[in-house]
Amino acid sequence: MAYAVLEAIRTAGIKIPPCPKVLIDLQQALQGPDCGNHVIERLIGRDMKLAAEVFKTANSSRFASMKKKFNSLDQAIAVLGQRAISNIVRAAALRASLGGPDPRLGSFWERATDIAMLCSIVADHAPAAGAFSPEQAFAAGMFHDCGVAVLMQHYPAYCHGFAGRKQILPDVIVEDATINTSHCLVGQMVAREWNLPDYLHETIGFHHTPLAKVPNAAVIATATLRMSIHIANVHAHADDAEWAEQGSAVIARLGLAEDAVEEFESDVWASFEVLH
Repeated sequence: MAYAVLEAIRTAGIKIPPCPKVLIDLQQALQGPDCGNHVIERLIGRDMKLAAEVFKTANSSRFASMKKKFNSLDQAIAVLGQRAISNIVRAAALRASLGGPDPRLGSFWERATDIAMLCSIVADHAPAAGAFSPEQAFAAGMFHDCGVAVLMQHYPAYCHGFAGRKQILPDVIVEDATINTSHCLVGQMVAREWNLPDYLHETIGFHHTPLAKVPNAAVIATATLRMSIHIANVHAHADDAEWAEQGSAVIARLGLAEDAVEEFESDVWASFEVLH
């Protein structure tokens, strides 16, 4: 089935945006032995649109722990660190590459950013998050549905529910079926084109799959993501059918006791409202 869908994607001529050069250069710089903060600042500063997106992302997310607003690139890099900045640049580059005037994309990115913020908070609060950092969680939240943004640009009627805040959120799986495609596979094509880390590639591809079948590299990221989507859906009064089927596995993987889940969700939402 996956092969047939992949062929349908290719036949439809769906184009994956190339990885921005600044992101390629940044990834190469970070692998070098002499990558100082000034190098990163210079790379980001070459693209003013991207630099603006970096500011917007850094100041809106705060990665669940920042209490101050950043006024310069060097300040953001110095406080957040290189790994956090690299994830912010990925998210900013994604939004810049897949942005546009379409009102569906505006609403889509607002929700994606909200879920990314929730992911960073869940990762910071979950007892069993382990080494999975809020920065990595934020990137998982931003990228998990990147295939949806690609498909919106190709199909004018796809996910029309994102056109306005008061509309019912679209069921993306149902939307995929109407055009014989998979936003998960399209998202993985983005991840491959952009050389994203394995955990992001697998989270993008398996975030609708039962947790027991998710590759090990993405299990904690997927559990974090699903908890975050669930919390977002509860407060948006949106359909949450997947949580009914998979919530218990997510709760267990995050190390939560059943009787502590409600308090955990309330604490995460309270932190989100403070940061939002």
